[in-house]
Amino acid sequence: YDVFISHAGKDHKDDAEDIGKERAVALYIFLRVLGIDAWLDRSDIGVGKKNEAVIFAGICQCRLLVALITPGFFDSRWTVKEAEYAIENLGERGVVPLFHDSMPVEQLKAKGSLGRALQSFAGVSYTGDE
Repeated sequence: YDVFISHAGKDHKDDAEDIGKERAVALYIFLRVLGIDAWLDRSDIGVGKKNEAVIFAGICQCRLLVALITPGFFDSRWTVKEAEYAIENLGERGVVPLFHDSMPVEQLKAKGSLGRALQSFAGVSYTGDE
């Protein structure tokens, strides 16, 4: 794989809109159309399944991890584990954050060491309108 897509499965417990999940599927389709081999949990291990060994193996098989930073990203233990594992195994250059417009980069300061590491990247902001 070229890219591992890391995203929050649910951005708000009371919100019907799952920004991370929707954006992950859109990014996956976009990358595949461009001929880029992308790893996405629902395509590679199935919807609703979480298998740490399979996820970590998927990260190691990729050249980089794209972290879709949405409001729920840091609330999910899975996305935090994925990003931390990618930084440890792929290096800081192996993680590319995409910041949703509702997750300002300034908020990363309050998200601990992972937030500080991601803040050091330029990242790319995106919205659903682009």
